[in-house]
Amino acid sequence: MGLFPASWGRNAGRSAGDVFRQTGQGETAGGGAMTEAWHIGDRFKGHLPEAFDQRMRRIRIAHRPALAVKAGADAPWIVARVHTGREIDVEKALTEADIEAIVPVRKGKERRRRNRVIPPRDEVLMTGYVLLRCRYSVEAISGLLSFEHVIDVLGGWERPFMVNHEKVRDIMQKAHDGRFDYERVSQVKVAAGDKVRIAEGLFAGLVAEVMTPNSKGKGDVVVEVDMFGQKTPTNLPLAILEKL
Repeated sequence: MGLFPASWGRNAGRSAGDVFRQTGQGETAGGGAMTEAWHIGDRFKGHLPEAFDQRMRRIRIAHRPALAVKAGADAPWIVARVHTGREIDVEKALTEADIEAIVPVRKGKERRRRNRVIPPRDEVLMTGYVLLRCRYSVEAISGLLSFEHVIDVLGGWERPFMVNHEKVRDIMQKAHDGRFDYERVSQVKVAAGDKVRIAEGLFAGLVAEVMTPNSKGKGDVVVEVDMFGQKTPTNLPLAILEKL
């Protein structure tokens, strides 16, 4: 038996309020007969009962052991989407749960204050993403979603976007060598609307559209990448972009 009744699949894409309002016309969210006349959707104002959320959280926490099942040394990595600014927190929580996880870092912007140069700090390279590796299963992804600040996985549950271990190793080495540092000089200058190819990193090989101009010869650029049928904005070092 699955986690949800069959009718939840039929109701996919509709709000909780829409699903429950239908029950006021003679059908329950689970497909059975309606026993009360009032509209449940009106009562819950379009939100599922708190007990449902609590139940789902218990189910997901129960699936955490599946996430900790180790994959092979050459297995690909899954990309988790997380709340911006919480990448290190998620990495720490996963690592403490004996789950293999990494967040590549780089040197950030050099700052000046009162004629003093403040050395750049380490900062997250891939804003909003955490790499993790496990033996893939639906239960493992369910367990991942039990961790605070995790939104979902890049590509979706059924066909998650996988990054081969050679590429991850290459990203980590280049990050260590300073290839992604904010202050790295580039000859590329871009304007909003320009098309660029991403030469290195997680999205290497993809074509993107520039959203924020950069003619400084260093720093970052916000680009929009077409992934999985939708445009996704992401922040990338200017030095890894090739103008088309």
